[in-house]
This record gives sequence, structure tokens and C-alpha cells, in this order.
Amino acid sequence: STPENTTTTTVNGDDHDIALGDANEDGKVDSVDACIILLVYAKNSTSNPVSLTNKQKIAFDVNTDGKIDSLDASYILCYYAFISVTKEDVISLEVFIFNKQKQS
Repeated sequence: STPENTTTTTVNGDDHDIALGDANEDGKVDSVDACIILLVYAKNSTSNPVSLTNKQKIAFDVNTDGKIDSLDASYILCYYAFISVTKEDVISLEVFIFNKQKQS
């Protein structure tokens, strides 16, 4: 059994869609996903690259700039903070990022 304070991350095959930003595929986008993306970025920046499926690459590159990097993790953290405190209807990560990019 897995202790309660341990997070287990599974890497699945390319046979299903992965929600944008949901790196650990638990059905929500949160700080755990940002940490996973930062870990992938850090390892890929060194001599320990992480092998990802095409669907993982698409899901992890949340700002669709062709790179998986700290900016993707930052967008996820901003989105998570927003949905944690918003009184409005929760919007998708895609809409959140589009609105942020439009404001820039």
C-alpha cells in the first residue's frame, strides 16, 4: 500500500487523451502537475531526459509554444490559484491561458 503522504505518478501509453496540464492524470490541474512539469523540464535540461508520449508532450505544453518549460508550470500555478479563490464559474485551463495571452 502507498502511504497517504506519497504521490504516485504513472506514465501511461499513447492510447488515450490527456487533459491539458493534467500531468499526473488525476482529473484536476493543480500544483502537483506544475511540479511534474518542472521535473520534466529540469531533467530534459540535463543529461537525464524524460521520454514522453506525443499526447503527454501536448498536455504538458500548456501555452503551446512547442516547449515544456517553467512557463508551462507557471501557467498551471496561476490557473490553480485562480480556480482556488474564484467565486465565478470555473473556466478551463485553455480559456484561462487564452485570456492571459490576449491581455499581454
